[in-house]
Amino acid sequence: MRTLPLAAPLAVVVALAGASAATAHPGSGVDVGPDGAVYFADVFRETIWRVTPGGAPEALVRNSWTHELTLTPEGDLLYFEVEGDGAGGPAPTGLRRWSEARGVETVFPVNHDRAHFGGEAFALLEGVGVVFAAQARGDDGWRQVLRARPIDGEARDFSGSIDGPLFRDGDANEATYRLITDMVPAPNAAGGVYALDRDRVRHVLPDGSATTIVEGLLIDRPPNPPHPGGPPTTNNRLYALDVDADGAIYIAYQAGRLIWRATPGEAPEVWFRAEPGWAPIGVACDRGALYILEHADNAPRLRLSVLRGDVRETIAEIND
Repeated sequence: MRTLPLAAPLAVVVALAGASAATAHPGSGVDVGPDGAVYFADVFRETIWRVTPGGAPEALVRNSWTHELTLTPEGDLLYFEVEGDGAGGPAPTGLRRWSEARGVETVFPVNHDRAHFGGEAFALLEGVGVVFAAQARGDDGWRQVLRARPIDGEARDFSGSIDGPLFRDGDANEATYRLITDMVPAPNAAGGVYALDRDRVRHVLPDGSATTIVEGLLIDRPPNPPHPGGPPTTNNRLYALDVDADGAIYIAYQAGRLIWRATPGEAPEVWFRAEPGWAPIGVACDRGALYILEHADNAPRLRLSVLRGDVRETIAEIND
């Protein structure tokens, strides 16, 4: 386990006034481009930031409430934009794409009906398109299924049943899911996607079949959660994951104030523990480095750092 002091920051702090209303989930999306630029979501300020190596944070997309984002192989930014659903909660309004040449475009709109979409978790899977989580009502209440949609096509059912016990592994028509909070493409040799499903990681193959590969990722009653007293599905949940070149999986666990490291079929280990007053909400692996997005307790303050071996440096801090 690593609780590492921060090396001298790269002189990157942004102070802004007028942040939007804070939530218990300030956005977990973070990704790294081929040029080393880091992109991350900031729900507090309804902004997507970009930080180039050695540079200051740049507000790339403003007035956009988004939790999840990813970069395409061409370097374009994909993200689900969210707005209020009329009942006090967020509802996705569409998949957007940002590029240097064209700015922001709508890839496809999303129906506000939560039977068609149930969150912002998605992954771009070669040969399949955008795989995303959708709400579905089973006999025991709401659960989730996975749907897939080519960038220029129609959505289709991809994996998941509304019947049977939760977390059941099996083929596309048998697998069941509870609460998917993030997805990433699985390593090339494995194929498909890795999905965070409540307290575990599921491996969903391109044919829609699902297998649980890591379990035991939630701590019962974390001793010092950043947002105590709220519903467990909000305050004690896994928010983000990524996979490194060796197949190790890193999972940001906000309520536990830590990052897990796991390999399929083995027990997870605590790889990083946050400093007091901070909690990790996003992770990204790139060229042997681990990028960590954290938020501060009781303040609309974000910190992005990079861990290379035993050296951790601040890349950016967004602070009102």
